[in-house]
Amino acid sequence: LRGPSVMAVLSAEAVQTALRDVCGQEAFDEDTLSYIASIVTDAEESCDSPEELWGSIGDFLTDAGVAADDKSGQEVCRKIIAQLRPGTCTGSAAAPSAKKAAPSRGASE
Repeated sequence: LRGPSVMAVLSAEAVQTALRDVCGQEAFDEDTLSYIASIVTDAEESCDSPEELWGSIGDFLTDAGVAADDKSGQEVCRKIIAQLRPGTCTGSAAAPSAKKAAPSRGASE
């Protein structure tokens, strides 16, 4: 077992800051921002991956015009998670070197 989810111990303020930084200062009004932050902080492990986070807050991101579809929405969620938990979002665009390292092993043979 991994222990408690890192997302669960985040403050609402940290989540709000990440949402503002990733989505823009004007994407959400204060009430909506607070509500989304409460969803993320209350969700515990259900927001540990971009797909799960998108499932929890995707409608808000779409309504705000931050994401047009699942693909762009999950990318926004990857950025939010990467800001909240640097270096922990697997498969994200934030870690391109990991994707490039695998093919080089086969190419050297």
